[in-house]
Amino acid sequence: INEALTFNSTNGLGGATDANYVTPVTSGYFTINGVQITVDNTSDNLYSVMQKINQSAAGVVASYDSATGQITLTSKNTGSQSIVVGSSSDTSNFLTATGLTSASGATSTIGQQASVTLQAPGGGTQTVYSNSNTVTTAIPGVQLNLLSAATSPFQVTVAQDSSQAVTAVNTFISAYNAAIGEINTATAPPVVQSSPVGSTVGSPPPPPVGAGILFGNADVEIIKDQLVNEVSSVLQNAGSAYNSLSQIGLTLDDSFTLLQQNTSTDQSGSQSSSVGATQMQGTDGELQPLNVSTFQAAFAANPTAVQNLLSGAQGLVVQMGTYLTGVTGMPTQTANSLLGSIPTTSLIQGFENANNSETESIQQQISQIQDNANMQADQLRAEFVQTETALAGYQALQQQLGSFFNNSGG
Repeated sequence: INEALTFNSTNGLGGATDANYVTPVTSGYFTINGVQITVDNTSDNLYSVMQKINQSAAGVVASYDSATGQITLTSKNTGSQSIVVGSSSDTSNFLTATGLTSASGATSTIGQQASVTLQAPGGGTQTVYSNSNTVTTAIPGVQLNLLSAATSPFQVTVAQDSSQAVTAVNTFISAYNAAIGEINTATAPPVVQSSPVGSTVGSPPPPPVGAGILFGNADVEIIKDQLVNEVSSVLQNAGSAYNSLSQIGLTLDDSFTLLQQNTSTDQSGSQSSSVGATQMQGTDGELQPLNVSTFQAAFAANPTAVQNLLSGAQGLVVQMGTYLTGVTGMPTQTANSLLGSIPTTSLIQGFENANNSETESIQQQISQIQDNANMQADQLRAEFVQTETALAGYQALQQQLGSFFNNSGG
C-alpha cells in the first residue's frame, strides 16, 4: 500500500500562538513546494497558519499533535514523493521557528510505493511497483485496487466482462428495429374492405384502410430485404467459429401484427365487419430481444470470434455500413474508419431524382390539360356570344315582322 511522505518538526511548540515559540515568528511569507504562504505575527496563530497551508496549492496536509507539540506535514500524493520546505527568498522564519527545516533538525519519512508480487505459472515471481494504490500494469487489461497490505498470497480470477458488448448489441438492435419498423409502416398494404351482406346493390364499398405512403414502392422493399438479409444470412469470411448472428443470440422475430378485416356473424345471421390487428406467423424483418445467455456463452467461449463476427474486417458492421453508404450517399463512420465509397448518385438520391422527374412530367401534363381546358372554355364563350348575338337578331326580326303584319291588317 502506498504511504505519503511525512515531515515532523523537532520543536515542542507547547501552544498555539507564536508567543510560545522558542524563536518568535516574524511576519512575511514562507515556502512549501514552491508555494508562498503569508504570516502576520499580529493576527495569525498556529492553527490559522496551518489552515492556510492546508488550503494552499502546496499539496501537503499540516497537522498538530498537542501531546508532543509537533507539527507534521504529510504529502497529499502517495508514493515516493518529496516535500520541498523553505526557499532562499522566504521573508518569514515560520519554518525555522517551528522546527520544520532540516537545518533545525526536522526528520522526514519517505512514502513507500505500492508493490504487487505476481507468481508466474512456471513458479517464478515478478514484483510490479506503482505510485498509486490503483495498479494497471501488473496484469494486461486488468486494474487492481489495493485496499490493504497483505503478506499472504491470494488468487485473482480474471474473466471476460460482456456487459459493454451486450449494451452495444442492444443499441444496434434498437436502431435496426426502428429502421425496419419505419419501412414496414411506410410500405404497409391497404385493407380492402368488402361490402357487408345485405347492403344496397350498387352502393360504394367501404374505403381501404391503413395503406402506407410508400406502399408498392419496390425500391424501398429492396432496401428492407437487403437489411434483413444482412442480419439473417451467413456472413462469409467472418470467421470459422461464428458466422451468423443466430449463433450469438440474435434472431428475427417469428410473429407480427397486421391490419385485416375481421367479419363476425351473430345469432340472427347478420354479419358485421371491422378492421383490427391480427397476429401473423412469420417475420416482418425485425430482430427479437437479444438472448443474453446465448451471447454471454459465445463471448466467454471465444470473444475474438464474436468480435470478428460483429466488427471484424468482414463482419456485420462493415458489410451493413458499406451498404448503407451506397443507399444514403452519406459516409458510415465507425470508431476506426469510414465505411464504403460515397457514390456519385446514391440509391435514395436516385429514387428522389426519379420521383422528381415523374412529378415534373405530371405537372407538365396538368399544365397541358389546363391549357386545353382554357382553350375549350374560350371557344365555348365565343360560341355563346355568337349565339346570343344571333338570338338578338332573331328577336329584332320577329318584332319587325309583327309590326308589319299588324299594320297590313289595319
